[in-house]
Amino acid sequence: MSSINRRDALRAGMVGLAGAAAAGLSATSSSSAPEMVDQVLAGRVALITGAARGIGRAIALAMAEAGADVACLDICQDIKNHPFPMASSSDLRETIRQVKATGQRAIAIEADVRDYAAMKAAVARTERELGPLDCLIGNAGIDKPTNIIDNADDDAPWRNVMEVNVLGTANTLRAALPGMASRGRGSIVLTASTFGRSGSNVNPNYAASKWAVVGLMKSAALQAGPRGVRINAVAPTGVATGINGPISAAKRQEYDKFFNEQYHPMDVGMLEPEHITGAVVFLASDAARYVTGTTVDVAAGANARYTG
Repeated sequence: MSSINRRDALRAGMVGLAGAAAAGLSATSSSSAPEMVDQVLAGRVALITGAARGIGRAIALAMAEAGADVACLDICQDIKNHPFPMASSSDLRETIRQVKATGQRAIAIEADVRDYAAMKAAVARTERELGPLDCLIGNAGIDKPTNIIDNADDDAPWRNVMEVNVLGTANTLRAALPGMASRGRGSIVLTASTFGRSGSNVNPNYAASKWAVVGLMKSAALQAGPRGVRINAVAPTGVATGINGPISAAKRQEYDKFFNEQYHPMDVGMLEPEHITGAVVFLASDAARYVTGTTVDVAAGANARYTG
């Protein structure tokens, strides 16, 4: 997606969400909703996990365009017994190149979110090289479709998905929250999923992990709120990220048809990573200063199917 289209996607998402907050902000700010998009994160320092490609890269670029300096973290090596390739070091370098092209500072960190010590070191390096951490985006995640009945003996999809998506997210929070709490400020956004708000007959392990992310977000928000730190989540619908490997043109058409006809009330197929960024930047910004413990669905209306 071009930088112009990316900025349009950011602006559309940010303005749509900011409109809901405009009345609350009017007493303290004269900014109109569209103006809130530009440099709304000026002077902030952000750390994004899973930033080498997909939604993570899009978020890194969006936050840089909104004025933040960015630490981009990814594992940059494949995971044992996981069939899909992880992003590479060259992918992470490309994210850094694109972020720096916005004029913001950026550093690349290769680390495994499953390793708590490595995550503590990542936060320490971010703060040493860029400054105190203001925004944390816990985005790293993997998926491996499985079946509880037909693949009951296969442990790997359960162990890997739960360790990356749940333990990895918890480690990310544990590494960053003490410093944020000590300073009395900060905003954290976790990447959940529409499958973390409903069930899935395709990947119950992934759905369970994303339900856990939502529960973790809400629990952490209760603990962190009195310390001045906000914690929220976004729940994307199907997004073309390559999380399950490359998507051929034919397979993309198949996915688009499914999402358009069977999952999304809106007239749209799979979303692009850039379509998620407006919600993330909003939640990270002062426009959402009293928003915590909530999940924002970026789901083309698929969330209207939830029971509550």
